[in-house]
Amino acid sequence: MVTGTGKFDYFLWRTSLKWQDAVAAATAVIERWNTLTPFVMTTDKRDAVWIVRHGSTAAPFFQLREDSLRGSVPRVGDPLGALLLLCLVRVHGDKFRLTFTDGQPIDAAKLDPSELASLLPHAKHDVFRKLLIAGSELPPPAPPTTPPAA
Repeated sequence: MVTGTGKFDYFLWRTSLKWQDAVAAATAVIERWNTLTPFVMTTDKRDAVWIVRHGSTAAPFFQLREDSLRGSVPRVGDPLGALLLLCLVRVHGDKFRLTFTDGQPIDAAKLDPSELASLLPHAKHDVFRKLLIAGSELPPPAPPTTPPAA
C-alpha cells in the first residue's frame, strides 16, 4: 500500500491554451486511448465544462473548465487524470505545464514509460504504460492545402 507523502500527493497543472483548444487537445488523447479501453467524454457547453471518465465507471477523473484552466490531480490513487496531463505535456510541450505542489516542473518528455510507476505509484499495470505511449503520439500531419488551379 502506498501512503500519502504530503506535498507530493498532488500534481498542479495549467494550460495557456484557450478552453476550446485545450478540449480539442485532450479529446485527441482520449480518442487515442479509446483504441485500448473505452472512455466517455461529455461537454457541457452551457457551463463550459469538458468531462472525461472511464467507460466502466460513472465517476469522472478529469474536468476542463473554461473559467479555470488550472487545477490539481492526485499522484496517489487513480492515475488517469495525471496520465492524461502527462500525455498532453508530451504532445504539446509548454502549452500544458505539470508540476509538483512545490513548483518543481515535471519534464514529461523525458519520462520513460517503463518508469511510470515511479511517478504514479498506482500506475503499475501495463495498460497505464500503453496509455502513456498511445496518448503521447503526435497527431498525423494535416494534409497540405493546394491553392485552386487558376
